[in-house]
Amino acid sequence: MKITATIITTLALGFSISATASSPVEALSVESVKQFLTPTQIQATLDAWRENELKRIDMTKIIQFRIDGAPAGAREKMARLAVEQQYLRAEEMFDL
Repeated sequence: MKITATIITTLALGFSISATASSPVEALSVESVKQFLTPTQIQATLDAWRENELKRIDMTKIIQFRIDGAPAGAREKMARLAVEQQYLRAEEMFDL
């Protein structure tokens, strides 16, 4: 159980890394996760992460999206696209 928690923490850390970053540490983290978790567990973790991120966007007051003068809804749409891109990239990294 402790190993699973450690791997999930490592997986979460991988998401905090920039979408364009591809370091040796990230590659090792991905390989470690693949060794200790099943594809089903990885997919469940990715799905939970995406849902939490989208909920966080939904809970952000719309006023925070208007600070830079972007058109209504544009900032929220960009945030959603960023989450989806990270999700798809993670699926690709984990061969799902």
